[in-house]
Amino acid sequence: MSDNDKLHNISILIIDDSKLTREILKAILKSFGIQDIYEAGDGLAGFEVISRHRIDLIICDVFMAPMHGLKFLEMIRAGETPPEISCKIPCNIPLIMITGKTMKSIADNPAASWDAILDKPIQPDLLLREICRLFQ
Repeated sequence: MSDNDKLHNISILIIDDSKLTREILKAILKSFGIQDIYEAGDGLAGFEVISRHRIDLIICDVFMAPMHGLKFLEMIRAGETPPEISCKIPCNIPLIMITGKTMKSIADNPAASWDAILDKPIQPDLLLREICRLFQ
């Protein structure tokens, strides 16, 4: 079974304040055979999507407003939700952080609990490798 066959049934949420980045990521994911793709423009909208859909993987930008990606990560790992979200959110959803800033300053964050972190622009082969690693 190829990597693309294994990934066909997973659902992914892309959280990024850049519509262009979301569109690029969506095209890359579709090229991997992933069809169940959701989008959100910030962390709060991401929580809303997670409250309505089964999400197997989150790809989240670090620097966004109004909810910063690291705040989203901290809340999801703690099993917390914003007051607007009334249901329980799984705290163990795999999460790949993406950033256009230098990874060094972010990677040194002692509270980091992401599963992977990738630089923008996203290189499809690196993204595929990380997704396959998470779902092997």
